[in-house]
Amino acid sequence: MDYLQQLAVIRDNMHRELVQEATVRTFMREDSTDGFIELSKPFMFCKEDYHPLKGNYTYDCLVIGIHCGSGDLLGEDVDGCQRCINYRDLSIEEMSKLHEYVVQQKQFKFTLYDEKN
Repeated sequence: MDYLQQLAVIRDNMHRELVQEATVRTFMREDSTDGFIELSKPFMFCKEDYHPLKGNYTYDCLVIGIHCGSGDLLGEDVDGCQRCINYRDLSIEEMSKLHEYVVQQKQFKFTLYDEKN
């Protein structure tokens, strides 16, 4: 197995463990997945995107948590607008930081959606 394949396996394993923590393990602890896990230490990363009129562009995005029903990443741009973030948008370093915060150190709190509004 070459270097890139090994990195892909590591990313896949971290992704799986993050989704399991946000969905299955949260349900076992909270008896609900109708919310999200909110990171104690949200972190910023530079997201690349494409718009048909603008072309390629980048913007700063803050990873704030993980949806407990779907395991999707939740984020905000610098204006506070919610942004869709894919796990593949994160570098291996950012993915490992998220994995460390959520899976290893449990630096998050579960927030029901009706509590957030």
